Amino acid sequence: MKIHLALNKEKYSTPTKKILSFISYLDGEAGEWSRMWIDSRPPTSDTNPAPVYGTYEDFITVFDGNYKPTDTRRTAMDRLDTLKQGSMPANEAHSNGDLPNADEEKEKKEIAEEMEKESKPIWIQAKTMASQQIAQKHEEEKKKLPLKQQIPWEYHEFLEQFDEETASRFPGPRTWDHRIDLKPDFVPR
Repeated sequence: MKIHLALNKEKYSTPTKKILSFISYLDGEAGEWSRMWIDSRPPTSDTNPAPVYGTYEDFITVFDGNYKPTDTRRTAMDRLDTLKQGSMPANEAHSNGDLPNADEEKEKKEIAEEMEKESKPIWIQAKTMASQQIAQKHEEEKKKLPLKQQIPWEYHEFLEQFDEETASRFPGPRTWDHRIDLKPDFVPR
């Protein structure tokens, strides 16, 4: 993708264009993740509902955090299968003895060197779903609020029941507590 964007600098001159171009290549789980990511973007302003995408680098960081590399050897083999020599797939052209000309060899070598410089592999397979990230973000924001603001006013008389410290303690003895007699040969596991 980096090479594609570099070759089309005029076409992808803004971070938004770069991000949307990148997203356009995603499908399956990655495509679903990208649609949810776009939906989660804030609007530009109250009067302009167009989303703010941020920088391309920030997007790549978020994307990298959600996906892990798969079999890179298999990915390379699949890429080789899609390369063409004229009208033939690369593997058929080489098996027929039709070798590429010097310009094509030079271009392939430059692309290979550029790909080698890229330290980031192709990423797929979600580690976390967007819904999980949204829920996690919501929980973090909720923890920042005081307990009284988190609970509806109708239940404020029961605030002590919602307090984590109170909830983590074992309740004191009650009148309705009863003894549980265990069998003499019982051994706890």
